[in-house]
Amino acid sequence: MQLLAFFFLWGAMVPSSTLVYPLALLINKPRVVCYAPSGLQIACSVEDICGEHPGIKRWHVDWSDVHSIKNYVIDLDMLCESDMALGALGSCYFIGALVGLIGLFKLSSASRLLLAKVTSVLAAVCMTGIVVAHQSINMLFLFYGALGVVCSLNVCIILPYMLELTPDEYKVRQGTLIWAFHRLLPIFFIPYLVWVSKEWLAFQLAPLFVTFFLVYFAFRWMPQSPVLLYRQGKY
Repeated sequence: MQLLAFFFLWGAMVPSSTLVYPLALLINKPRVVCYAPSGLQIACSVEDICGEHPGIKRWHVDWSDVHSIKNYVIDLDMLCESDMALGALGSCYFIGALVGLIGLFKLSSASRLLLAKVTSVLAAVCMTGIVVAHQSINMLFLFYGALGVVCSLNVCIILPYMLELTPDEYKVRQGTLIWAFHRLLPIFFIPYLVWVSKEWLAFQLAPLFVTFFLVYFAFRWMPQSPVLLYRQGKY
């Protein structure tokens, strides 16, 4: 039971990472193929296209190149945006995370199980918004900011909840294992994009399904925090 609780709660913490860590790849410009007015293929770069090079009549993204990824840069026609503008999405998430931490103090005495359910549902809503509204930059700013608020609460609630369900002799190992997996996730993104698919949408949908599964099935049999039960005299 404790082992299953560990995996389910760990799964509730991880999904949003697959939407946040890849944001660093936005500044990775795709490779392009350009053609001169005569129809001949010529060497060019994104900078040439953005500078409206007179020798380029038409161009397209070279999807066979390892640097070309079908992400927000393509969906929102942000090929010529600065790296600072592209990084603003990540900034929205972390600003939201700081806001969420402020609200954490008001929730410290509430039911861990209830808060885990609520924050997981809200995270699923935010992730759904990101997937559905990925062609509107303003909506992405909104949903990434909201996801930051929810996920900071989610992690700061689920981690102590998980440790409260764990015997003392296993707490250090379990906490270390959680953060090790959490930080190793970005390692899997590059192989996926290189050898599996150029589509960013696929690993945005995967965490969404995981979260909905946890909310509708796993949390149904999760026990209440023993610390909360002790505080309430239920022992």
